[in-house]
Amino acid sequence: MSDGLPGEVVAIDALRIARGVDGRCRCARRRFVVDVQNREVTCGQCGGRVDPFDACAELALDGHNLHEQTEALLQQRREIASWQPHRAALRALEKAMGKRRMVLVCPHCGTGMLPADIERMARSMASREIEERRRAEAGRVMPQ
Repeated sequence: MSDGLPGEVVAIDALRIARGVDGRCRCARRRFVVDVQNREVTCGQCGGRVDPFDACAELALDGHNLHEQTEALLQQRREIASWQPHRAALRALEKAMGKRRMVLVCPHCGTGMLPADIERMARSMASREIEERRRAEAGRVMPQ
């Protein structure tokens, strides 16, 4: 042989043993990636191998956290579905009216408005379209 080995020693290049190299995942909070074609489970963070049984056991034991995450997402979905932007102004008004020592100020004349004034305002309504047109003609910009 040309590499200096005696004739009875055969060199095998097809196989190498890597000692001390462990490709297993050691992450504390693993995210599993399942490769269905190769039937392997790997860690989404470090890319290390995960035993499929360990992944199954971890998911089964951690099912409570999955349930909590699902509930939180469903609650967010309910909040988004029920969100009404016009209510934000009403909530801000209610919060401002909760301060007993302060009163709201009319943006047009600058005088203070007592709760009775606001109650009267709630009973007298005007068309939004007409008011927006009137303000545009007067050169005042209507806040959105």
